[in-house]
Amino acid sequence: NSGVSAAARVITVPGPGVPPAIAAFSGGWEGDWIGGGIQPAPSALIVNSLTSTQVASTYVYKGTATQENFRVSGGTLTTNGAGISNVGASFTWSVSADGKTLNGVRTQDGITVTASMTRCAP
Repeated sequence: NSGVSAAARVITVPGPGVPPAIAAFSGGWEGDWIGGGIQPAPSALIVNSLTSTQVASTYVYKGTATQENFRVSGGTLTTNGAGISNVGASFTWSVSADGKTLNGVRTQDGITVTASMTRCAP
């Protein structure tokens, strides 16, 4: 996460009105995207702040950081392709039942890749 500014590393603790399943996303996560014929691609997601309906985050892909917003839908975070630097990809993120793994699914141009990320220092 060396390409991430100090401001992008700030985590706001979820408020008392945020359901525990959504609060579990808070913090830093890192891992590799795999599948779809791509080489493993290092990535990180820093969930900076969240409410029960919106998430503000910093997404890092191959060392490049962008500010991204996700919608909360049930127990997942989603974007329909308008986020992640407008690359036209859709993303879905979910946290494992034990809270130790962030699972990502990225679909773009009919190709799906997945990530399994673990907690890290933002």
